[in-house]
Amino acid sequence: MKPAGERHVLRFAIASLVGMVVIGAALAVYGRITAIEQLKSFGISQHETLARTLMASLQRHIIPVLELGATSSPDTLRDAPEVHELRRYLVDPLVGMKIVRIKIYDRSGRTVFSTEASQVGEDSGRNEGWLAAMMGEVTAEMVHKNSFNVSDGVIEHRDLLETYVPVHDLSDGHIVGVFELYSDMTGLVAEIDGVQRNLVTGTLVIVGTVFLALLALFRRMDRALREEKSAASRYLSEVLDARENLEARVSERTRELAVSEQRFQDVAEAAGEYIWETDAMGRFTFVSDRVSAVLGYAPRDLIGRAPMDLAPEEDAAMVRAHFANHGTDTPFTGIEHRSYTRDGRLVWLSASGVPVRDERGRFVGHRGAAHDITERRVAEESLRKMSLVIEQGAEIVIITDTSGVIEYVNPAFTALFGYEAEEVIGKTPAVLRSGMLPDETYAELWRTIRAGGTWRGEICNRAKDGGLYWNLVSIFPLRDAHGAVTHYVGLQSDISERKRSEQALLAGEARLRAVMNSVADAIITSDAQGIIDMVNPAAERLFGYEAGELLGADLRMLMPSPYRDEHAAYMERYLTTGEGRIIGRSGREVTGLRKDGSEVPLELAVGEIRTREERRFVGVLRDLTERKRAERELERARQQYFHREKIAAMGQLAAGIVHEVGNPAAAISGAVSALRQRVDASPTKVDEAVERNLELIAEQSHRLAAMTREISDFARPRETRRSLLDLNQVVRGAVSIMRYDARVQDAQLTLDLDPELPALRGSQDQLTQVVLNLVLNAADACESKPNGEGRIQVRTGRAGERALLLVGDNGTGMDAETIEHAMDPYFSTKGQDRGMGLGLALCHDIVEEHGGEITIQSLAGSGTTVRVLLPLEGED
Repeated sequence: MKPAGERHVLRFAIASLVGMVVIGAALAVYGRITAIEQLKSFGISQHETLARTLMASLQRHIIPVLELGATSSPDTLRDAPEVHELRRYLVDPLVGMKIVRIKIYDRSGRTVFSTEASQVGEDSGRNEGWLAAMMGEVTAEMVHKNSFNVSDGVIEHRDLLETYVPVHDLSDGHIVGVFELYSDMTGLVAEIDGVQRNLVTGTLVIVGTVFLALLALFRRMDRALREEKSAASRYLSEVLDARENLEARVSERTRELAVSEQRFQDVAEAAGEYIWETDAMGRFTFVSDRVSAVLGYAPRDLIGRAPMDLAPEEDAAMVRAHFANHGTDTPFTGIEHRSYTRDGRLVWLSASGVPVRDERGRFVGHRGAAHDITERRVAEESLRKMSLVIEQGAEIVIITDTSGVIEYVNPAFTALFGYEAEEVIGKTPAVLRSGMLPDETYAELWRTIRAGGTWRGEICNRAKDGGLYWNLVSIFPLRDAHGAVTHYVGLQSDISERKRSEQALLAGEARLRAVMNSVADAIITSDAQGIIDMVNPAAERLFGYEAGELLGADLRMLMPSPYRDEHAAYMERYLTTGEGRIIGRSGREVTGLRKDGSEVPLELAVGEIRTREERRFVGVLRDLTERKRAERELERARQQYFHREKIAAMGQLAAGIVHEVGNPAAAISGAVSALRQRVDASPTKVDEAVERNLELIAEQSHRLAAMTREISDFARPRETRRSLLDLNQVVRGAVSIMRYDARVQDAQLTLDLDPELPALRGSQDQLTQVVLNLVLNAADACESKPNGEGRIQVRTGRAGERALLLVGDNGTGMDAETIEHAMDPYFSTKGQDRGMGLGLALCHDIVEEHGGEITIQSLAGSGTTVRVLLPLEGED
C-alpha cells in the first residue's frame, strides 16, 4: 500500500487533471454557445432586413398570394399563376446565396408559398415560431439537416438558421402573414468549431504547465506538513488524556447541579412562580423563563433593569419604604405590589427573597421568587365591593340555608321591615307573610328554587309594625365549588309606591276607557310624529278599521289629499313656532278617509297634552254625514219649493200671455180669412205679392196659435202621481217645446228613439223637466261651436231591466273636478246671469226619486254624455 503522502499527491494530480479537462470543456462549450448566439443575432438581423426588403419590393406579388390562400385548396394554390409568378421572383435569385428556403404563411397559419412546392397548402397554425411572429416577435433557431431539398439540388449535413419574421402591410402596418427563412450557416459554424478547438488546445497547454509546477510545489509542502503533523500528534494525545479526566469530573458535578436546579425549577413552576436574582443595586442579574408567562417579557429583556422600574410609582415607594425600615440584608416574604406587563396591563405580584453574600460574607444582592396573585386580589376586591353593595345598598338581601332558615339580612331589611338582624336570624321568612297571597304562590316559589331555578315575582310582606309593603322578589340557589346547593339568596326591592301608582293609573285608565267607550264622538291620540297610540270604539266604527290596524300607524292614513300631504309641514311648523290653525280650536270642518276609500265630512277639535318627556295630541272627531245630508235635504226641499213656485208663477204668466196673445192672434186669423174670401170673390186678379203676404200672415197666425196652445199645455198644472208613461213621447214633447229656443235652433238636434221601449212608471212633469234641463245644458255647451257645427243627440233604449236615456253633445266638455261637483246645488260654470246651478241637481233628485241613477261621462274639449237609467217596473 502506498504511503498517505503519496496518496494525497496522487489524488491532487487526478483532481487537478479532471479540473483542467472540465475547465477546457466548459470554455469550449461556452465559446461555442456565445459564437452561435452572436451568429443567430446576426442572422436574425439579416433575415428581418431581407423580409422587409422582399415585402417592400414584392408586396404587389406577396399580398395577392396571401389573399388567395384564404379561399383556395392546396392543389389550386400550388398551380395558381400568382404563386408561380412569386416563385419566379424568389427562387431564381436564391441560387448561389446562403438563403436556401423561403416560406410564407397567411394569418391562419397556412403555407401559401414555399420554395419547395410540395409544402404549399400545409397547416402550421400550431407552430410556435409562427405564433410568436403573429404577435410581432422575430424568433430564430439553429437546426441541423442531414438532407435538404431546394430548387437546385440536395444539401447534406448542413447547419441552418431557421427564422420567423412577421410580414407587415406597408399601407397600414398590420401583420398580414409570416416569412420563414432558412440560411446555410455551415461554413460559419465550421469556422467557429475550428476557433474553438484552437482555444481549447491552447488553454490545456497553459493549464498543463501550471499543473506540473503546482504538483512539484505540492509534493514539497506535503513532506513538510507530514513532519509537523507527527510532532503535533504527540502533543495532542497528551492534551486529550488530560481533557478526558477533566470532562469526567465536570460532567459529574454538572449532573448533580442540573438535578438540583431542575428540582428547584419544577417546584417554582408548580407554584406558578418565576425565580429572580438581583445585584446589590437591585438590578436583575437572572430571571427564569417563567417570567414570560407572568409579565410577557423574555428573561433577556429584564437583565439590568430593577423590579421597581416596572411598578407604578406608589407601589415602588411602598417597597422602598419596606427596605428602608427593615434593611436590604434581611429575608422578606409576601411583599405584594403591582407591576406593568409588556402589553401595558397591571398585575399583582407577591415577592419573597433572601439576601445573597459572597465568600467574604458581604451583601451582593437578593435571590427570590415572585408569583401572580392578580386573580386573588381581583376576587378580594370584588368581594369587598359586593359586601359594601349588600351592606349599604337599598335592595334587601336575605340569605337562608337549604331549609329556609335565615342566616343573614342586610341593614336595608331592618330599615324597611323594622326587624333587627338578631330578631329574624334562625327564623324563616314566614315572619313577613301578610296573608295577601295564596299558599300556591309560596309552594310554586319553593318548587322553583329546589329545582335549581330562579323564582321572580311580587310579594306583599308585613313589617314589624303591621304595615304592608309590596316587594319585587328574586330568589336563586347558591352553589359550592362542586355544584351542590348550600344556600338560597333572596333579593327584594320595595315597589309599594309603584304599586300604588299603578293602581291609581289603572283606575284612571279604567275611568278614561269608560268615558272613551261611552262617547259617540271618535277620539284618537297620537305622539308628536303623528303615530296613533289610542282610539276609541267610535273611531273604529267611523273609519272602518279595527283598533289593531290603527295603533302604531301614521295618522295620515285617515286623511285624503291634500290634507295628507300638508299634515307633515303643518306639524313641523307648529312644533317649531307654536303657531297652529287647528290645535287648541274646535268646530273646524275637515274630511276623513275611511278604510274602504270613501270620504266622510268631520268636525274636528284638537287638544295638546304636554309633559316634560313628550308632547301628545288628542283629536275629537264628529261625523257630519247626517248633518250634511239633512242640510242638503233641507236646501233641496227649499229649492224644489222655490222651483215649484217659480213654475207656478211661470204657468200663471204663460196663461196670461196665452190669453193676451190668443185674442190678437184670433183677430188676425179672422181678418186674414175675410180678406181671403174677398180676394176669392173679386173678379179682378190680385197681385202675386199680396197673395204671398196673405199666405204668410195666415201661416204665421196658425203657428202663433199652435205655440200658445203648447205653452198653455206645458204651463197647465199636472198631478205628481206616477203613472205608466212612454219615455219616447216625453222626449218628443220636451223637444217640441224647446224648438223655439235660439240656443237649440243653432245646434243640430237629432232623436234616436227605440220604438220597442216598454212603458215605465213615473211623473211626466218631472221627467219632462229632466229632458229639458239636459238638452238645454247640451245647447249651452255647444254655444262655443260655429253656427251649425254644434250637435246634440237624444237617444232612448233598453239596458237590461231598465230604460236608458242618453243626452250627448260635442261641446266644451268638463274636467274631472267639474264632473265631481256638477250635481251639487248652486254649482255652475255658466256665470250668474245664466242660471242658479240647480239644473243637474234637480235632475239628480228626480231620477233618484224614480229609483234610477244618473251619471256623467265627459272630457274637456271633447263633449259630454249624460246617462240616465230608469226602472221599467215601478210602484205608484
